[in-house]
Amino acid sequence: MASLEVEIVYMPEYRAFVRGYFWWYLYKYWMFYGFMLLLGGLFLLGPIITGELMSIIGVLFPIVAAALTLYAVFPSARESVDQIIKEPARIVFTSQGMSEPDREGQASVAWSTYRKVLETKSDFILMAHDRMLPLPKRFFNNEEQLGIFRIIVQRAFGNKAKLKG
Repeated sequence: MASLEVEIVYMPEYRAFVRGYFWWYLYKYWMFYGFMLLLGGLFLLGPIITGELMSIIGVLFPIVAAALTLYAVFPSARESVDQIIKEPARIVFTSQGMSEPDREGQASVAWSTYRKVLETKSDFILMAHDRMLPLPKRFFNNEEQLGIFRIIVQRAFGNKAKLKG
C-alpha cells in the first residue's frame, strides 16, 4: 500500500476562528450555563412564594451571568486569534495523522486522538471525545486532494468515517 499525503495551505479567518472559540467555550462550560438557567428558573417561581421582585431577579440573573462570562471570554479570544492568524497555515495529512509545521517546529496529532469523522456538504468534521475540528473543504485545492484525503480517513477510521464521496 502506497503512503498517501495531502498538504493544504490556507489563511485562517478571524470571524470563523472567534466563532469556533465561542462555541468551544460554550460546549466546555455547558454545565455552568445549565446551572445558571436552572437557578434562573427557580427564581422565576419566586412570584408564587414572595412576589414580583423574584421574577425580575430570575430573568436577569442568568442573562447577567452569561454576559459577564462572555465579556471575560471574548477579549482573550481576540488576543489568541490576533497572535495565531498573521500568516498562512499548513496542515499535512498522512496515514499516521496530521501535522502542522510552522517556524517554531511541528505539531502532530495521531488519528487515534479522534474517534470519528463526518463529511458534510461543506466540511469534514473530526470528532474527539472532548472537542471537534471542522475542516472546510474549500481549504483543499482540487478534487484530487479531497479524494486522497477521503482515502486516508477511510483507512484510518474504517466504518467510523461517514464520508459522502
